[in-house]
Amino acid sequence: MLARLVAVQFPGKPIRYAAVTHPHYDHTGGVRGMAATGATLIVEKRHESALRELVDAKHTHPADDLERRRTSGQSAGTIETYDTTKAIADGGQTLEFYAITGSPHVEPMVLAYVPKSRVLFQSDLFFPGTGAGGPLAEHLLASIHQLNLKVDTMVGRHGGVGPFDEIVKATAKR
Repeated sequence: MLARLVAVQFPGKPIRYAAVTHPHYDHTGGVRGMAATGATLIVEKRHESALRELVDAKHTHPADDLERRRTSGQSAGTIETYDTTKAIADGGQTLEFYAITGSPHVEPMVLAYVPKSRVLFQSDLFFPGTGAGGPLAEHLLASIHQLNLKVDTMVGRHGGVGPFDEIVKATAKR
C-alpha cells in the first residue's frame, strides 16, 4: 500500500531505497511492499535479524505483492546492512543515517539527516509541534550535539514538523 501511495505521488520515479529506524511493528509495516518494488532495504546491522525474518516470511493467505513476486520467479529488493553510519548520495543531495545508542526506547535508534537542508528525521523520541520534552527528547538532543549535526528542522515519524529550537526549549523546561 505504501509503495502504491508513493507511486501515485511521484509517478515514474522508482523507489530505490527504504530505510528502517527500528524494528517495532509500526515502523516496519511497509517493508514487504517496498521490497516487492525492488527497493533496497537499508537496515542497521543490529536490526537485521528482525527485518530479515519479516522479509523472508511466507505471506500466502492472501499472498502479498512480495510473495507473488517470489512465487512467479521475479526478483525483489534486498536488505543492505550498515554498522552505525551510512550515507547515500544522489543528485547533489546526501542522506545520512546514524544509529544512536543509549535510548530508553530501542537499541539502536536510527536517525536520518539531510545535511544540505539541515533536516533531521527521527522516530518516537520527540514529537515536533507538541512542545513536550522528556527523557527521550533529552537523549535525542544530546545525540544531535554529540554527532555535531546542524539541524534547522525536525521531522517526526508519527507526524509533526517543527523548528530545531522547539526541542531545545522542550528539554530546557525539565
